[in-house]
Amino acid sequence: MPAAIAADPMRFIACTPAIASFDDACVSATLVGFAERAYRRELVDDELAELAALYDSASLETADFTEAATHVFEGLLLTPAFLYRNDIAVGDDPLAPVELDDFALASRLSYFVWSSMPDHELFELARADMLRDPATLRAQTRRMRLDAKAGHFLAYFARGGHCCAAWAH
Repeated sequence: MPAAIAADPMRFIACTPAIASFDDACVSATLVGFAERAYRRELVDDELAELAALYDSASLETADFTEAATHVFEGLLLTPAFLYRNDIAVGDDPLAPVELDDFALASRLSYFVWSSMPDHELFELARADMLRDPATLRAQTRRMRLDAKAGHFLAYFARGGHCCAAWAH
């Protein structure tokens, strides 16, 4: 079990469900919110159905919502959608450039500048389809560069991209 979840699953749960069902607003908001952050994008219908089935299965085998949600969190953190950044856009011609959607752009920008996943602001701009706007993209890039998390990015480029010479051996 991932240490952050094992140590404090309530860090990811902000409500108490009225019923032990994925249809409960607390249950779905908690699990969908976690899954979207883990996958770095909105879920598609098939993923929502799988998430509901995973929760339903976990809730039958656990004592309470926190325990069931913890099992779901663990399952989500083992999926390829979490483990790999699968944001390769493919069109009819595999050699032709394809425009990224806002979630893929947020993820690439965030991992490039911060070496980490998109924050809440990038995620919400992607959800609103606003990140591809040139002015918004410039403003977000500027905001990210000024953030302390950009220190590794700046140091790496200041040294001409030779951050990890020891890794080359």
